[in-house]
Amino acid sequence: MKETVGFVGLGNMGLPMAQNLLKAGYSLQVFNRTSSKAESLLQQGASRAFSPRAVAEQVTVVISMVADDEALEAVALGEEGILAGLALGGIHVDISTVFPDTSKKLSELYPERGVHFVAAPVFGTLEMAAAARLFICPAGPAEIIDRCRPLFDAMGQVFIVAVEEPHLANVLKLVGNFFLMSLNETFSEAFTWQRKLVWRVSKSLNWSNYFCLVPLPRGMLLVSPDMNSPYQTSPLGWRSRTSVIREGWLIKWLRLYRWQIWAIAICLQLWLADVGSWTRRHW
Repeated sequence: MKETVGFVGLGNMGLPMAQNLLKAGYSLQVFNRTSSKAESLLQQGASRAFSPRAVAEQVTVVISMVADDEALEAVALGEEGILAGLALGGIHVDISTVFPDTSKKLSELYPERGVHFVAAPVFGTLEMAAAARLFICPAGPAEIIDRCRPLFDAMGQVFIVAVEEPHLANVLKLVGNFFLMSLNETFSEAFTWQRKLVWRVSKSLNWSNYFCLVPLPRGMLLVSPDMNSPYQTSPLGWRSRTSVIREGWLIKWLRLYRWQIWAIAICLQLWLADVGSWTRRHW
């Protein structure tokens, strides 16, 4: 039997990740604010604790997957938080999508208690989480990441070490999200333009695995230009490959991007400079 691991946060992403740890042979101590969400794990052999601190008191490594920065600080700090329960040398791995400043704050507080904090945000869908196919991007002391490597292997397919400063993993996550959203928007505009010109996307671009965002009244729909796909047809006639991206997710992502507006502005200036240079050379 492998070691017992703590898991805090059993939402849409956290639950399948915790299930994969059980499948890999780990014992689990779990906590979730809505206790009913832990029932399926309890039936599979997990044990329930009644606070994040109680989880941390029984394990060496605690993994958290929560909704936002406020939730992370709530489960990490305070008298009933993870930090209060970790024994000397304990490890808290947070895989949530949060502000880099929040991870930086925690990474400064934890060493004062002789424990470690690792930020390890993930890229992937709910389906990828269930299939243990997530892309995991941890950042923290190298020896601590090596210690957690088997846990990452149980939850994901690719293990990308960022650097030793935890908050930079969150920077990587936000930059990646921004890149993917921008790419999706670019191709959505391009495909819409093609359709207005009566071009068939499936003939002009054979990218059957590419996803694009289509606006809907209550969110966004991820679709593919693959006309032979067995998935549900979207209002544009494309095939839906996954469910609606909730409006709240998009709002959260946009809120997280506010802190890096300066970085985006710098990148835009550099890009415009490159475009200007290219234009002068070719026109």
